[in-house]
Amino acid sequence: MTNLARQIDLWSTSSARKHSGQIELLKPIAQELARKATHHGVTIADVRIIAIQRGLLSGAEGGRELSYLGAVMRAAKLSATDRTRRSHIDKSHGNRHTVWIDPGACA
Repeated sequence: MTNLARQIDLWSTSSARKHSGQIELLKPIAQELARKATHHGVTIADVRIIAIQRGLLSGAEGGRELSYLGAVMRAAKLSATDRTRRSHIDKSHGNRHTVWIDPGACA
């Protein structure tokens, strides 16, 4: 692991620890969406939209404020696929997000 990769890993782990309460609130949303989506999968953008609708996120957050979101899918025990999907959230600028699945829902 390069020094930069090690720094990024430490930073994201620290961010996830700092936001563990928020991750626990978002985890059931990720699981629910992944079960419904089956093999089509879900992205963090999908989770973010539902979290905003349910009042768990304001929608005003952006950038590093949301760096912990990557930990939500792992905490939800979802499996990353080799697919990505372009985000439809304006603040994400069309970035591509990993598609995650619930292996149990795809059986």
